[in-house]
Amino acid sequence: MSVKLAYSAFGSSIVSKLPPLIILHGIFGQKRNWKTIAERLVTRSQRQVYVLDARNHGDSPHTDRMTYFDMSHSMGGKVAMATALQHPEIVEKLIVVDVSPTRAPGTSQLLDYITVLQELDLSLIKSKLEADQAISKVIANYSVRQFLLTNLVKSAKSGSYEWRVNLSGIAGNLQQVKSFPVFSRPFGKPSLFIGGANSNYITSSDVSEILRGFPQADIQHIPDAGHWVHIDQPERFLHSVATYLSS
Repeated sequence: MSVKLAYSAFGSSIVSKLPPLIILHGIFGQKRNWKTIAERLVTRSQRQVYVLDARNHGDSPHTDRMTYFDMSHSMGGKVAMATALQHPEIVEKLIVVDVSPTRAPGTSQLLDYITVLQELDLSLIKSKLEADQAISKVIANYSVRQFLLTNLVKSAKSGSYEWRVNLSGIAGNLQQVKSFPVFSRPFGKPSLFIGGANSNYITSSDVSEILRGFPQADIQHIPDAGHWVHIDQPERFLHSVATYLSS
């Protein structure tokens, strides 16, 4: 089932024959997390840039279905890979950030996060600081808590806090989201896989599977970066992306 996704457009004044760059965020993310990077990529690449909210994320609709065949053009690195493999005619180049076409690590941890957020009694929460203090008893990492709490918003109608992200929808589809479908044909166009050197999402054991599906892949690891490569090392990340787009 298709849904109409929310998006933000950058560089609309640019007149260019270059294909636009489409940015797809990861799980628990939203389009606004990529605003700064998108603005800078417009300047670096002289392309229009679109940043989408995935289904069950940000301002996009909530739905019970969340497989990669449902989510073409709507979520993260794996959706970008699935789109390229299903519809190579609409993808000129592919950039994948710190994920591979294998089963991603951390499924149990993500389920733990969802459980913590679902168990938070929002009727008692008066500020994001209170929410942070409440979940800090289980989620020790401050950066992770702040990232998760970007999904906590005040309702325009009631004035009380609510989750923008569809926690139950993600939980019900998490096993499929963390895995990856099998495709019969590879994507035969250029691909760039950017991993964080301190992350375990793209390892040496993933290389053969990446090259099986994406035989023209260039695999790079950015030093001193974890899973959130564009946040940990924004300049190095932008340099890699801009150089690849201009090649």
